[in-house]
Amino acid sequence: MKEIRTLNIESSDSESRELAGVAIVFNAESEIMYDKEKRKYFREVIAPEAITDELIQNSDVRFLYNHNNDKILARSNKGCGSLKIVKREDGVAFSFDAPNTSLGNDVRELVKDGTLTQCSFAFTYSDCKWDFTEKIAKRTITRIDGLYDLSIVTVPAYPQTSVTARGLEELIENEYSTSETHLNNLTKIEEIENL
Repeated sequence: MKEIRTLNIESSDSESRELAGVAIVFNAESEIMYDKEKRKYFREVIAPEAITDELIQNSDVRFLYNHNNDKILARSNKGCGSLKIVKREDGVAFSFDAPNTSLGNDVRELVKDGTLTQCSFAFTYSDCKWDFTEKIAKRTITRIDGLYDLSIVTVPAYPQTSVTARGLEELIENEYSTSETHLNNLTKIEEIENL
């Protein structure tokens, strides 16, 4: 079953067309979600070993708006294309130049002005670990088999991610200095019942 997860975005005043961010954050808990098969609420964590460089290089990943296949902004087909995807110690980062189209221009402006502040990703997995020791169960994904899209979205499952209207190098510098403060400010819990 294809899974979709969402994450957080930031903006910048840069005039660059580049959008960059971290779409998948390792070892960070998601918002509360609902597993229809198990009929349980749970939080999810993506383990660093779940995603490999080989998976990224062999995948055809689209960068979409709200997971809509008709609203494509960039693409990495087996490592080639307008979308750059890199596995880092803290997660999976991306960057691309927003296309000079009505969609690209609109999304770029909405990221710059802070209206769009979240990212998401769609994947399939073959291995996970469940922990039922807390009131809300925790599912740790340990092996992702398919990475299908990264998206700018309006409702995230993972609030720890980011997207900016600036270069990837600037994002990396700022990400490390603000990530602890950002994580401490997370208080919203939202139920997501449509996986």
